[in-house]
Amino acid sequence: MVGMSKVTLSEITEIIKESFGEDMEFCKPKNYRISPRRENTIQFTVNILSLDVMFSLMERDEVENVFFHASASPPSSHVDPQAFRFRVYVQIDPTLELS
Repeated sequence: MVGMSKVTLSEITEIIKESFGEDMEFCKPKNYRISPRRENTIQFTVNILSLDVMFSLMERDEVENVFFHASASPPSSHVDPQAFRFRVYVQIDPTLELS
């Protein structure tokens, strides 16, 4: 689209990290990448999901929507073998172009 503002993966990653704030070390978000499943969307994984972080992300002007689902953790990545991690999808505002 002509006249769209561009935003990079790096810029969105910084917005996500700002939303985690002091909880970064506790929640451990990682594996940031452009999602192949949904247009204009960044995905990442997190060990612990905080609703405060999700609300903080949703309040950002650059974010259109946030989706998440539980995902099985790789072997020996948690102390508890029954633990899950979460995959989070951050859909960027449609007036911005992810580049």
